[in-house]
Amino acid sequence: MDIKKNIEYDHEKIRKYIHDLDAMGRSDTALRKPLFEMLRKELLIVQKAEEETLYQELERRNEANSLVHTLEDESDTIKSLLKSLEKCEPNSEDWHSDFKKLKRKVFQHFDKEERKLLPKAQRALPAEEVAEEFDNEKRALWKTSTLVEKVSAVEHFSRTVRAA
Repeated sequence: MDIKKNIEYDHEKIRKYIHDLDAMGRSDTALRKPLFEMLRKELLIVQKAEEETLYQELERRNEANSLVHTLEDESDTIKSLLKSLEKCEPNSEDWHSDFKKLKRKVFQHFDKEERKLLPKAQRALPAEEVAEEFDNEKRALWKTSTLVEKVSAVEHFSRTVRAA
């Protein structure tokens, strides 16, 4: 197991959801809602797992504290944008405007994690141990989710959109 590969895999999955949502026309409201919900849940779970494992462990060891705090602030902004999007109608101008902000913030956040944080984590942390903790945290968070049964349907839909 490798924490860098685990997180990069999750980031890529989230990027695909964002690209799929971005590619939808404004009239695809019925399709946008479940895909957005999957994106929202995936983002929240990955962020929480990162915070509870990777970020905490780096802070405990006094590694990259400034970067970790910056990433935590960015995570809060992402959560705020997700809440704002939840409240908007998926075909509204506000939804599309907030979605563009979310996309930009998420991609910047992932870039910072992948280029700056993960290399530091690989040098400073026991990679397999942290990767296992990260996976366990994600599994526990998914188990508490009421959307687990929707995952395969939404992932199938996402693959269909990408193939079109």
